[in-house]
Amino acid sequence: MYKLEPTTQFKKDFKSIPKNKHAEIEKAFDILSDIGTLPFVPYKTHKLIGNYSGHYEAHIEPDLLIIWFKILENNVISLTRIGSHSKLFDK
Repeated sequence: MYKLEPTTQFKKDFKSIPKNKHAEIEKAFDILSDIGTLPFVPYKTHKLIGNYSGHYEAHIEPDLLIIWFKILENNVISLTRIGSHSKLFDK
C-alpha cells in the first residue's frame, strides 16, 4: 500500500478540474495507492524525461494527465501535477 501525498501545486491544479471528472480520478488514485503505479492499459503510463525526469505520467482521459513521483523507501507517491497537456507542458 502506498500513501499519496499531493504537492501544493497538485492541489492548485486539482481545484481547476471539473467535478464530473473526479470519479475517474479517484478510481486512478485507488489503483495508484494499491499497486504504486497505473497499468499501461488504459492509462498509457510512462516515465518522463526533461523537467519531469524520474516522474511518471498517466492519462486519466486523452487530455487529462496525472504526474507523480514514487519514493520507494517510504512507500510514498508524491502527486506532482494534474491537468491538460498544454497546461502541464506549455504546449
